[in-house]
Amino acid sequence: MSETADPELECSGPSKLTSQSTLQSPAASTETQRTTLVTRQLAQEIEADREFQEWVRIYQNADGTKREVLLQTSQSIVKYVDPAVFVFRKSYIRDPTPFRLMDLPIELRLRIAEFALASEEPLEWYWSTYEDDKRVGSFKDLDRVTGLARACRQLYTDISSFVWKVNVLRFGKYCLGEACYDSRLGLAGNHDKVETSRFLYVYEASHFFLRNISSTCLKQVRGLTFKVGMPYEEPLTSEVFQSIARISKMIPSAKIRLEVINWFHMGKMQLHRQWALPSKSTLRFMTRARQIEASLAAIDFQTEKRNWRIYPNSITRPEFLEDELEGDELQTALRWCTEGI
Repeated sequence: MSETADPELECSGPSKLTSQSTLQSPAASTETQRTTLVTRQLAQEIEADREFQEWVRIYQNADGTKREVLLQTSQSIVKYVDPAVFVFRKSYIRDPTPFRLMDLPIELRLRIAEFALASEEPLEWYWSTYEDDKRVGSFKDLDRVTGLARACRQLYTDISSFVWKVNVLRFGKYCLGEACYDSRLGLAGNHDKVETSRFLYVYEASHFFLRNISSTCLKQVRGLTFKVGMPYEEPLTSEVFQSIARISKMIPSAKIRLEVINWFHMGKMQLHRQWALPSKSTLRFMTRARQIEASLAAIDFQTEKRNWRIYPNSITRPEFLEDELEGDELQTALRWCTEGI
């Protein structure tokens, strides 16, 4: 919106016409009054425009309750806008000044890009083609979150690698798709072998991605999640840990999360509440954690230098544990959920 009056109206305003008023005809005098009225009305609209822009700024920064108050107490300003859609009425529209992202300083553009390219949920890997001689994969929703980077060549150069920096990349048991799911795994009969084989599919996908991404983008990767089942017996458990350790060396600046889907707590059953005994789910949860700790201890991993941690299935809720554990045992279990092993 323009904040200056039309120069043609200014030059025909009251200050220019007063000295000649005695020489004007009645028709000219009427035209002068009309011009003066238009000039004053425009000046009032310009002032209202300033007030409205300030009101918009306050409204956008207010929470829901304060917005309701603003709408109820600012009727002189609200009349120019439809609050439901926040659009100017036609009688109040001016030609807006165009906003160009590329006119901003590079620092602001990069900061905006970090928000624009971030997804609320992890980006999930999937195979679009999985054949012996050809494999093609990507992440779900990658096209959606990278829209800004494809707006122009300069933006692509500046921010295309940011998507790996601001998002968590997830490789999960169910992200492989039908193209590479081995139906024979369900007939293997040995639970540990099944879980190990499935993990190897997940490991292969992550290794494929890290091996084929550019070195520039590889350095930007900050978060990786593996959501898989874990074998219970050695040496299969140790093989999984060693595979994760190899991945971690490829991206030492990233934080890697191994979420074990068959390590969980389902909550307390009514039967166990009556008997005042720890539920089977709690016993199973604690036993599984001790097995994982023992397997890690058997391998020469330096815990303080590991950039990967092991977490229980996210379906586990702190309140499940608080119902049945107490003291040091409870604090340890809660720490596993928040900080991992």
